[in-house]
Amino acid sequence: MNAFCCLLLSVVMIGCSQCPSISRHDAAATKPTMTPTPPVASLESSYPDAPEWTLKAWHNLLSDGRYRLAQKADFDIPMEHITDTYKKIDINDSIGRPFAVVDANHDNRFKDLVAVVVDSLRTDRERFGIVIFNEPANHGEIPQPQWLYKEKDLSRTALAPWSGGVTVRTYRDDGTYDACYLKWTPTQGYSCGAP
Repeated sequence: MNAFCCLLLSVVMIGCSQCPSISRHDAAATKPTMTPTPPVASLESSYPDAPEWTLKAWHNLLSDGRYRLAQKADFDIPMEHITDTYKKIDINDSIGRPFAVVDANHDNRFKDLVAVVVDSLRTDRERFGIVIFNEPANHGEIPQPQWLYKEKDLSRTALAPWSGGVTVRTYRDDGTYDACYLKWTPTQGYSCGAP
């Protein structure tokens, strides 16, 4: 009986070695190839630990489909004229993640959201805006959007967060920029000006 089992096992093994096989390389070659589309930046993917109030406020803004987070391709900053490597890195980071989480209104709550958005109903250069959601004292509340800019050409603009808030930088053709600092007062709301 043992000899019979060994003989049967040998026949099966020899037979299997004669079967045509497909290597991993061949299998991959037979699959259709698709060109991956670049991922669309979203607040959730770029800010995975966002508080619940932030996400609710953000979804309220986006709910009618009019606004979306600006994408890298929306910006037109003249990178070819910027020679400093670190400035290029800062700009790429800023337009790849076009929002900042800071204490924008200086109330000692450090999770105010400042974001560059695009009005998806428009195709002209004035389709941008900068919207701010102040962190509420009661995290059960959902803050209303506060607009720094709306219907403005911000295609050459990048946010630069710093320890004192946010700088809004608008780049010129030669790679230099104008900067203003995000300011808030209870009576005037948000503006951008000198420190």
